[in-house]
Formats: sequence, structure tokens, C-alpha cells
Amino acid sequence: MIQNQYEAFKQLYKVKRLESTDKIESFDCGDNDLNDFILNQSSLFRTEKLAVSYVLKDKNNPQDIVAFFSLSNDKISISDFDDKTKYNRYNQKIKKSTFSN
Repeated sequence: MIQNQYEAFKQLYKVKRLESTDKIESFDCGDNDLNDFILNQSSLFRTEKLAVSYVLKDKNNPQDIVAFFSLSNDKISISDFDDKTKYNRYNQKIKKSTFSN
């Protein structure tokens, strides 16, 4: 079933990694902070190797950006929590939400 969904997705959309030469000219998702990041800061994050940004485009309307996302170089460390118990609880919640489907 997942393979069929993936194939259907690939027929409709294209994921494109934004390169340093790519510029998003206009974008408005209704959130000023996100708009600012996408239009002005994402290229700086890419240059500094803090995050890699991607756009999802509709193959029928390639000028339209359907989604924008960035993958960040970061981690969640046990030292971010007051004690190991809180870390373990957080870790269990992540596992349940990620692998529940």
C-alpha cells in the first residue's frame, strides 16, 4: 500500500532541493515568521550548512510551490532534559507517534 501511495505521489509532485542559486521570489503561507524564513533566511541557513531546504511542486503547475520544508542539522540530547526519566518519556512519545502507522 505504501508503495502505491508513493507512486501516486511521484506522478503528481516533484521534490526539489533548493540550491544556492535558487531564489524564492514570492511565498505567503499566512505566517509572517515562516514567510520571512522562506523568503530571506533559508538561503543563509543553506550557506552556513545549518539546514537544507526543499520545495514540493505540482507537476501540472510547476511554478506553484505546494510545500516548503527544511531539514536541520541538530539533535535531541539527553543533556537537554532535567533527568533521564524525562528523556525516556519524550523518546517513547516520539517512537509511538513516528511508528504508529
